[in-house]
Amino acid sequence: SLRKWRPSEFWPDVSTATLLMTNWDWLRPYLADIEHPDELMELELLPILEKKYLTDEQRVRLDVLAPPSIVLPDGSGIELEYKADGAQPKLEIRLQDVLAWEESPKVDDGEMTVELALLTPELKPITTVSDLTSFWKGNYRVIKRQLEVVFPEVEWER
Repeated sequence: SLRKWRPSEFWPDVSTATLLMTNWDWLRPYLADIEHPDELMELELLPILEKKYLTDEQRVRLDVLAPPSIVLPDGSGIELEYKADGAQPKLEIRLQDVLAWEESPKVDDGEMTVELALLTPELKPITTVSDLTSFWKGNYRVIKRQLEVVFPEVEWER
């Protein structure tokens, strides 16, 4: 995503196609001790790729600009899903976990809004939202009434 969002910063091409074409270059050093195919599944690719393709400065910026997760109001973290084409990152999250948020979270130094795939307490899809502020003012009122009937144990007030 950062390669698409910040072309002037020269983030490396780590697309699937590129990694497959260059796998001998970046993967070979880690294959020497592999004795059984199952051991391949134990390789942690992210640290291998970060070490090969990113400078120390880029590694730090990667965590700031494209964090792997978003911290929820209760302090727990939930993983973000980034798209290879640089589209909005997505966060699947229960609606009740974002009731304290006024607006959608952002990444890329506040330049990219995270798309929220809002779920019921049972993790069933409700709706997808890119602008949480507008959602609270509009569709939430209708959805809230339905959720109060089906999930009366949850406090749906904001």
